[in-house]
Amino acid sequence: SSRASGRWGPVCLGLACAIKQAAWFLVPFLLVAIGLEHAKAGRNWRRPCARYALLIAVAFLIPNLPFILWNPRAWFAGSVGPIAVSLVPCGQGLVTLTTYLGLGGGHLVYYTIAAVLMMAALLLCMPRGASGSTLAKGSGQPCA
Repeated sequence: SSRASGRWGPVCLGLACAIKQAAWFLVPFLLVAIGLEHAKAGRNWRRPCARYALLIAVAFLIPNLPFILWNPRAWFAGSVGPIAVSLVPCGQGLVTLTTYLGLGGGHLVYYTIAAVLMMAALLLCMPRGASGSTLAKGSGQPCA
């Protein structure tokens, strides 16, 4: 059924987050996109976002729970360590400006700041309420 198929996306994302920290960065942007789509259709966006986030969290916690219960401090250090430690930038996308062109000096802080600013911009673009938003009324983009 379509209702059951709507659960696989957040479950798969939660499992991806459980094994790879890179997937964590997708979650806020995806939740904002889901909220904007529901607001655009004139529906309440908070409930679908909360449901999606809950399914992601449950799928994330199921494989991690034994390790969290066994040694929470070690689990936290191992999970957040690769993000908190000063690493060498490597990958695809904007980071190639640093690795191949020497721009940005190789500091991951700049990429973190850019991601936080992008998230803030997306949150500012999110309509305050489905009934009073520009998207819900169909009169254009909220940030235009």
